[in-house]
Amino acid sequence: MKKSAFMLAFCIAAGAFAAEPYQDLPAEVKNAKIMKQFDGKMLGKYTNGKIAKDPVSSMEKSSIWVPKDQKLHKFPIPLGICNREINRTICRIYIKEAPADEKYHWYKIGTAVIAKRNVIYAADWSISINVNDIFQESGNNEYEVWASLKIQGPAYVKGSTKNNELALDRAVLIKK
Repeated sequence: MKKSAFMLAFCIAAGAFAAEPYQDLPAEVKNAKIMKQFDGKMLGKYTNGKIAKDPVSSMEKSSIWVPKDQKLHKFPIPLGICNREINRTICRIYIKEAPADEKYHWYKIGTAVIAKRNVIYAADWSISINVNDIFQESGNNEYEVWASLKIQGPAYVKGSTKNNELALDRAVLIKK
């Protein structure tokens, strides 16, 4: 085997030419020079949440909100980032309508200064993505925060025959 062919095979095996994990990033995010991507390995769930494979997601798993009380499924849907050290939301948006396709869509939460313990959450905090490992003890910890959320079911989409459900599958933080 020639040296160049060997090096190409080695680089491919080592993942040097691995495809970008998120092929559907918004234009504002795709061209960012410094970003960190979070996926199924960083998912969290609480009382009304579960971690499961969602066939609609390209990720291995999603954090899915499935409260027993269906009346909890309603607009507006809070989507934010919380500093867990002080238990305070530091940036949040409210989603007031759902895309009719009931698939994952990217939402810009805003710009936030990330602390040592942070989670991106939706609904009643039962579904989340842990973003702790982006914090730098000395340095600029200001990031633009994006999350991928699926909204489905008749509580959100008129005429839907799917179960009411919110699901987080990934997030992107862009250095400011």
